[in-house]
Amino acid sequence: MKPTEDPRFRRLFEERGILPGRPDIVTERPYTPYRAGDIEALYAEDPKYRDELRPGQVLWIGRMVAQRDGVLMRRHAGLPESTEPWAQIRPYRPKGDPGLEIQRWAHRHPRAFLHKHLRDFLPFEPDEVPYGDPRLARLVTVGAGGGDYRIMPNPRKDGEVKRQRMNSRRWLDDHERHHPKGPEKVPPELRADWARGRAEGWHPHFWPWDAHLANEDYDHDEEVRSKFHAHTEYAKYLYAPADPDRPESGKERSAGIDVHPLAEELLGRGGRRVFYAIEGVLKNDAILAQGVPVFDTGSVTLWLPHELRMFAEQRLRAFEEVVVVPDSDWQANPQVSRQANRIADLLRGVGLDVVIAAPPASCGPVCMHQDRADRRAHKMGADDFLGNGGTMRQFLRLEVDTERAPGAIASKRRVALLLEHVISHADMHGRVYSSVDEIADAVGVDRRTIMSAIGDAEEEGLIRYTVPIPEPGQRTPTGTIELRPDLRPEFVPIELG
Repeated sequence: MKPTEDPRFRRLFEERGILPGRPDIVTERPYTPYRAGDIEALYAEDPKYRDELRPGQVLWIGRMVAQRDGVLMRRHAGLPESTEPWAQIRPYRPKGDPGLEIQRWAHRHPRAFLHKHLRDFLPFEPDEVPYGDPRLARLVTVGAGGGDYRIMPNPRKDGEVKRQRMNSRRWLDDHERHHPKGPEKVPPELRADWARGRAEGWHPHFWPWDAHLANEDYDHDEEVRSKFHAHTEYAKYLYAPADPDRPESGKERSAGIDVHPLAEELLGRGGRRVFYAIEGVLKNDAILAQGVPVFDTGSVTLWLPHELRMFAEQRLRAFEEVVVVPDSDWQANPQVSRQANRIADLLRGVGLDVVIAAPPASCGPVCMHQDRADRRAHKMGADDFLGNGGTMRQFLRLEVDTERAPGAIASKRRVALLLEHVISHADMHGRVYSSVDEIADAVGVDRRTIMSAIGDAEEEGLIRYTVPIPEPGQRTPTGTIELRPDLRPEFVPIELG
């Protein structure tokens, strides 16, 4: 049987209303089925996976492709000056199957780990290390004179090497940022030796577990938190992995606006509405099968602000309204709510009229269940809804009652600006998920003003602001602003029509 004759391949599009009516959408993208382990099919579809990844990354992609059969989905750059987004690797996944196994990692959650870097001990004194030695480009610990030090050239003193005692908090913070792997387990007797200063080379690492423990993807009941346990991470689909030597390149590799070749003419015509599918390729193509202009990004986080601004300026001015399309759980899912609002704010910032509209959930117009299992059970994507006979006209936008007179209840103008933003962006529980910098950008003031406004609003009892402990290297974590109950806006679901 040829891969294209596989019933799973045809069912992928029939369930989304693309087939049998629009086979050209499948062939023009194109969608390319592959067999488990057929890495050459991926290279033929997107040579970047072979030519632009490091050997270790290529091996990792090969292990993913080897797990099961699937489909390769080519993506097309939305602007001439943009690079073509990387193809999506999507395995066949029966209902309820979590997808590809990405990694399994075992750990426990102590406040600090104690461990030793055996490979980093060098047989020379710090003062003997020549300036310019390539080994100085990384963090090195040296056993010297019975103590443990890091070595570092001082460019202000002609490369003079200075030494800094290990186990200071400053050293540990710097060391953790450059740590290649998780720490090793240390037996209790060695931990005791370290505490008495006799365990040469052993040092602790302090890890912020708050975000990990709060992650709903992992089941952390009170019993398992203190025990050695394991998590397995899965993925429904894949893009190019990040480059470990260039952390900033991870998102740049996979992000990017995708425009199906058959949508090019529709985008060029302009008109009343254009749709932005923020949750992937298949949802984009299900909307395209309805004959409307549409573009997409690979997931709710895989978009680049500078590219979206350029795309809006060059290609969206001819439309009266931009409709941002998430899944039906966007009001109950903090990540999706945050990203949909960020995108809408950015597009409004360049002068476009924007609404957020999603298909109705299976449990009602808008799913607001807090339990993750309930959200997943009730979620309806644009492709699912259209495949079941729904239409674009039935997508729901939320009419928000913002007549809460924030100026009358706020003591200062900055508080009024903050409340106006929060009331306009809050979900049905009166919450907004955002970083301070994102709110400042949307409101049009500086970060310090927003911080002061949050403090004033909390003192006046108008909001409650919570923010997690930032992870290493994270400057502005996503916080939650919750409105006082009487300030929470009322929502009326209205069909696009």
